[in-house]
Amino acid sequence: AVLQQKATPPVIAKYAKGSVVFFYPADWIVNDIPAATDMISAQVSDTKDMIVFAASSNKSYSDPSVNGEPKYNKDITLNNIAGKERLWEDAQSQAVIFRADNFFFQNRHYRFEMFSVLSRKVKAEKVWRDILASVKFAETADEKIEAKPSAE
Repeated sequence: AVLQQKATPPVIAKYAKGSVVFFYPADWIVNDIPAATDMISAQVSDTKDMIVFAASSNKSYSDPSVNGEPKYNKDITLNNIAGKERLWEDAQSQAVIFRADNFFFQNRHYRFEMFSVLSRKVKAEKVWRDILASVKFAETADEKIEAKPSAE
């Protein structure tokens, strides 16, 4: 008889601050950067695979320029809030940059970005999709960071 081993669900951590919550891999390093009240500025990173996810909010919308060739630009919604998602690849620096922004909630503009290297694009894109799928906007988010197995 073949014994089937059940896959262990990935351990995820929760970031909650201001009006946004998202989940990320629990073994990543979190850098919660001080920001104005009800604003967010955070980075979570996988130093082993050189992947950095950044989340920020601001009172005004900004769209910093990115080096590289645009690969797509599409309208998306996260938790019923409309925004844009784009991807750039820069062959010269071997960088891949994901950006989802122009999400307006509670008088704030939210931007989510992920930076990686082209050799890690497949892994980065999977984590990007998982994090974006977990984003929730709420009137207030209980500020805490916790790690627990996902319920998937």
